[in-house]
Amino acid sequence: MTKYEMFLTRCTANKQKRIINSLIVIMILLFSINYSYAYSLSISSPSAILIESKTGKILYQKNMDVQRPMASTSKIMTYLLVMEAVENGSIRLDDKVKVSKNATSAGGTSYNLKENDVLSVNELLSSMMIISANDSALVLAEYIGDTVENFCIKMNDKAKSLGLMSAYFVNPNGMPLKNKDQNKISAKDLAMLTKYTLDRYGDSLLEITSQKQFNGTYKNFSKKNTNELLETTSFIDGLKTGYTDLAGYCLVSTSKVKDSEKNRLIAVVLGGKSKKERSDDSKKIIDFGLNNFYTQEVLEKGEVLSYYQITSDEYIPIEFLAKDTLSILSPKNTDIAKNKEVIFQNFDFNKDILNSGEIQSILRLKDGTETEISLIANRGISVYIDDNPIIFDQAIPMVKDGSTLVPLRLIAEHLGVNIEWDQSNKAIICEKDNIRFKLIVDSKIAIINNKFVTLDIAPQVIQGNAMVPARFIAEALGMEIEWDSDIRAVKIYSV
Repeated sequence: MTKYEMFLTRCTANKQKRIINSLIVIMILLFSINYSYAYSLSISSPSAILIESKTGKILYQKNMDVQRPMASTSKIMTYLLVMEAVENGSIRLDDKVKVSKNATSAGGTSYNLKENDVLSVNELLSSMMIISANDSALVLAEYIGDTVENFCIKMNDKAKSLGLMSAYFVNPNGMPLKNKDQNKISAKDLAMLTKYTLDRYGDSLLEITSQKQFNGTYKNFSKKNTNELLETTSFIDGLKTGYTDLAGYCLVSTSKVKDSEKNRLIAVVLGGKSKKERSDDSKKIIDFGLNNFYTQEVLEKGEVLSYYQITSDEYIPIEFLAKDTLSILSPKNTDIAKNKEVIFQNFDFNKDILNSGEIQSILRLKDGTETEISLIANRGISVYIDDNPIIFDQAIPMVKDGSTLVPLRLIAEHLGVNIEWDQSNKAIICEKDNIRFKLIVDSKIAIINNKFVTLDIAPQVIQGNAMVPARFIAEALGMEIEWDSDIRAVKIYSV
């Protein structure tokens, strides 16, 4: 049994206070940026787009918002609705479906089905997506919607719910009606429909669309996949072709991104003049993405992305940590992970934050890319000096390599320590009373009153703030220090 058949038997503390009353709600499929990078790329098809599958970020576009006939790329929506029916238990992949007389009159490319033939949902889906069988699409539509008309209502309702405002469906297969009415969509909306479908059913769908040949189980039937790029490239593994006289040659193609298991490119071309044109344009667009963008890790699992302090009844610092590592595409030789920002979606900061479970938020990157992420609230590190809590603003304490680093300037202010910065040596010179000590950034060697000592961890500059080992500061000043594991707190006491 294949995987497909097995599919279903079944941001910082100060910012927080300012933005809490103006939180932004963004629909999951509508936060892609209308932006294409300024690279030179010339294609012949009248409309095209290239997006990155994880965020929907647009990497290239040409007339992406123009509504055009979509031909058999319509079957991506048909596939989606069938798989949703499988997921909600309305049907099963191994259900046997009888072919109606109406379905046999589909026209165009077909599986040559006859009235009263009986075959599985699974085989109908495969023939529809591999050889673009129009009759199979009609059989599925009637099975899901009772009538083709009812199924088209579902198609249009689904498009509207996803925000695909250019989408218009009159049948499940993309064939023009006798009055020449036909399915239409923009390149952008078709790319977003594909992204949504891959997000939910990618493994199952790509297992089908990557097959170079369809071999019928119900009848002795064999035919090549209509996607010529499967034969001429080693990296494209889907997804759906389309052609009618009115629509021209259309293609939705996908490819994995190098060095990434999850990131994909999705390319759409609409209205090409020939098979060669749509294949050449699609390959050129995918090549463009593979050659000019790379997978960049923008989030590390456990990374602190935002900070909040509860100070009403007791002082409790809260860290918001990334639940998962996140990598997305970015232009080569750029770092879009700097200055990232978290936008909370209708999150109540007055509730029991530590028991909130996963917190859905939006991560906004330097280039404006926005993507949905999950956060976990964790008790942050507290610092007490003689039982008085330190309230942190920008830089916050952190544990690194088993040692607690604290922002030196804020701690020094509370301890009455004078600080000087020696730029030429990247050294921090601190004085209080008759004690003078010197720390060097990224060096484990420190000096206290002309005596060298070795640190467990070197001082570091993180986002413009000097972070130093808390234990060294306390001991250099002759103070006592202890770690309270129950509340994750560093406690410093005067002797």
